Amino acid sequence: MTLLEVLLAVVLMVLICVSITTAVSAIVSMERRSRQTVAAYELANRLMLRHLDTFLDKTEPMPDKSLKLEHNGELFFFDMAVDRVRMEVNSSQRGNALQGLNRYQIATITILEAEGDPDNPTRGEPLAAISRLYDPATARNPDTIGKVGADGIGELLRNVFGDEIQIPIPPTTPTPRGGRK
Repeated sequence: MTLLEVLLAVVLMVLICVSITTAVSAIVSMERRSRQTVAAYELANRLMLRHLDTFLDKTEPMPDKSLKLEHNGELFFFDMAVDRVRMEVNSSQRGNALQGLNRYQIATITILEAEGDPDNPTRGEPLAAISRLYDPATARNPDTIGKVGADGIGELLRNVFGDEIQIPIPPTTPTPRGGRK
């Protein structure tokens, strides 16, 4: 073998090693990003379930949007938007009972990547977003209705009929001494 053949063989071996290393690095990077995306969707789903549970049962409120959230060893931020669904009824649908659909709401939760220093991260790019259309008048869990109470009934009626409804508050009568009326 000549010196030129040996140099070409070494260069060829280096190129093959660099190609294999680059391929393995790309696979590891894609796998990490895939795990991060799955964790983001899991977190979005958990936050959506918490929102649907706390809509009537306020025992465990939603976390603050400014806080970082950790899930499966990854750090995330989230944004949430809740909007009323507006139904436009055309002339052929006017007699139908479709107006009640205006009470439905759509909630969208977007999970953002936490970038930078883990102690003080910043909001990065969106990784996952889920939306749910739901009826605020319907409890998701059977035991929720028992926990609603008088204040929750007024909020439930406002959600069904809109903010324009006035909920009368019954006057409270003082209880005389001795505990009897």
